[in-house]
Amino acid sequence: MLTKSNVLTFQNISQCYLGLQSDKVAAMTAGELVLIRFETDSEKTATPTMLLSEPTYTEHIGVVVNKGEPDLKNAINAAIKKIDESGQLTQIYDKWMGKDSIYKLTRTFKVEPVNGAH
Repeated sequence: MLTKSNVLTFQNISQCYLGLQSDKVAAMTAGELVLIRFETDSEKTATPTMLLSEPTYTEHIGVVVNKGEPDLKNAINAAIKKIDESGQLTQIYDKWMGKDSIYKLTRTFKVEPVNGAH
């Protein structure tokens, strides 16, 4: 799709963002929360940025448990299910990533137990 692109690498994400601000690069990729933070901060500058509506990749987050610990895995699944069903998980999400945070994200995922790695 971007066959004539010249991909650059930077030492860290902050340097990459500085490259975007100084027109050394036309776009950058990073984790969603980092990009939202950069987009929000850029709104206060003469060169605001915009975040594409579709992600270039999706990162799944989970908990790693030793295979020999089925009771621990079951306890973790039960605890997460309990706070999800009570509404507490949504409250926590809203505080740190949702409507009450700087990110203003809407929770679109559901909690489900996973039995093994992909």
